[in-house]
Amino acid sequence: MVFIETYNKLFVNEYIIAVLLILIGYVIAKFSYKIINIFLKTIKIDDLLKKLDINISFSIYFSYFIELIIYLFFIIKAMDEISLNLAPYVFDILGIIILIVVFISILFTIKDFFPNLYASYNINKNIK
Repeated sequence: MVFIETYNKLFVNEYIIAVLLILIGYVIAKFSYKIINIFLKTIKIDDLLKKLDINISFSIYFSYFIELIIYLFFIIKAMDEISLNLAPYVFDILGIIILIVVFISILFTIKDFFPNLYASYNINKNIK
């Protein structure tokens, strides 16, 4: 009976620590998002990119990317705490998602390439 009570206490403690890890990760991610965003706006990286005719809000996108990386790190640590050991699978899935996005990007590039090539051929033929 003592073994079951000890096991239940350890089991509950693992889940409490996992929830605390996720909460701490959430707080750190939000804080880092704000700090990085303020820093990048202070050095005016967006204005520099606008001068180069790149109209994106780099400070927001980069800050959000760092926030997601921190979330992912703490979620993986929380899963390890409750002995799910899903970290290798998470990285495999992320790798597959990245490969799919790259493949789709290549397909869209090819899809746009051939009509542009044909139009270029017609324009050059009409000029001569």
